Amino acid sequence: MLVVLLVILAAVAGIALQDAATTWEDAQEARMLAEQYQADLLAESCLQHALARLAEDDSPEWDTLADVWATPLTGDDFRVLILPANALLNPNLLPMDKQMQDCLKRLVPSLLHPETAFRCLHDWVDSDADELATGCEKNAYRQTAPSYRPPNRNMQSARELLLVEGFQELRNSTALQYWSVWDSPPLNINFVPAELLLAYAPELAGARSRILAARRGKGIRSAEEMYRVTGESPPEEEDPEYLSDAVPKWTISSTVFFVEIETLTGTLYHKRRYIVRRNAVGQLDGLTMLGVERLETRVARPEDQDLFLTPPATLDAVYNARWNNASAF
Repeated sequence: MLVVLLVILAAVAGIALQDAATTWEDAQEARMLAEQYQADLLAESCLQHALARLAEDDSPEWDTLADVWATPLTGDDFRVLILPANALLNPNLLPMDKQMQDCLKRLVPSLLHPETAFRCLHDWVDSDADELATGCEKNAYRQTAPSYRPPNRNMQSARELLLVEGFQELRNSTALQYWSVWDSPPLNINFVPAELLLAYAPELAGARSRILAARRGKGIRSAEEMYRVTGESPPEEEDPEYLSDAVPKWTISSTVFFVEIETLTGTLYHKRRYIVRRNAVGQLDGLTMLGVERLETRVARPEDQDLFLTPPATLDAVYNARWNNASAF
């Protein structure tokens, strides 16, 4: 009888523990859903504030660190940073020339065959119907590399570069952060990361301190000022290159922006990016939402709170530090 009683008690205890575990799991799931909902509400509120800032920009002819929208929005549980997309290289629109090959070598010194990498990149984004002087086509890859299948379309994410033959070295490099599939050249000289600036235009090495000093001030607001700060000469109108279709390297304005929002809700850290195009100035319907990317969701760390509350030394430092977070790209 005692044995039977003990068996019954053990069974009852097991059922009680199982019920308690199920109840705890249900409570945890409910808490996580509540925190996710709070994060979505907080991100939406932050997004509306960021869009209003962009819409109120009264100087679209230039975009600099001195603009109101470029100042990070921070609080106890959120941080918002707006970044121009044309501060980065777009792999879908790169000129496949020696200058870009040399730029890639400077960004990724460990890259062994940049010429091959660029031919493969060209094949990745072009159409098989196009006849190219450089770049192999799908049928060539079927014979030499059966496992490689170029999709012949624009890249949807900068991380697709890691799939292109010859670009695998980017996996072990911080250079992936300097690529984006949004917007087109030229690059905004007021925001381009310092390392990318020198890799893209090594001739500006002597002007680096002047450029960074101008960015930390009012910013570079005209073509004349850009030539003065960089020390370059404007093209002559009779210069054949001036009349060509070549895209200039630099600009002082932007059209597409990343609105990056980090939130802390309960025990969860969220990071997401909204891609926005500015069509007009002074009204919210002048902004077009192009996409949204959920970059990271994880358990919050103690240093996350410090990140939100620690003021940056300079806005330029914030932007260069932000580009140095390769996980976002």
